[in-house]
Amino acid sequence: MGKKRLRKKRTALTGDLELQITSLADIFVVVLVFLLKYVSLSVEGAKEPLVIPAEIKLPMASIKKAAGNHGLSLEILETGVYINGTFAATLLDYRFGKGADQEFQTSLNEFQKNNSNQKQKASILADYRAPYDTVQRVIASAAEEGYSDFKLIIAGDQ
Repeated sequence: MGKKRLRKKRTALTGDLELQITSLADIFVVVLVFLLKYVSLSVEGAKEPLVIPAEIKLPMASIKKAAGNHGLSLEILETGVYINGTFAATLLDYRFGKGADQEFQTSLNEFQKNNSNQKQKASILADYRAPYDTVQRVIASAAEEGYSDFKLIIAGDQ
């Protein structure tokens, strides 16, 4: 017994076909926006050089980028935390002792009051031996003071 197959009849396309490029144009606009954002960020140059203390041994990276406009500099050394080169809090073997995190928060608060025109950017310079917990506390304290754009400065291949 033969089964009948149901076939749809193909209809011939008549008239002119139009190419719909609206969605393609939308994608190009989105790509253009991201490109412009990237270019504007990479064009920002540093007005003053970033000074890295000799005591800090930065972690190594395979790609070296310019620091750009670094704003506030938070330096984490074995014995203390510094704000733009000025002592802010005592560390013991890269760790906050009792009350030291409050001492740092107070120093950061005073710095913010005295430098209210400072942009909300902060660069973190930490020795590669500094534990994550200490770096995290420094970033959290700066975030509480209104800093929202952080850069972790690392050493590149020489």
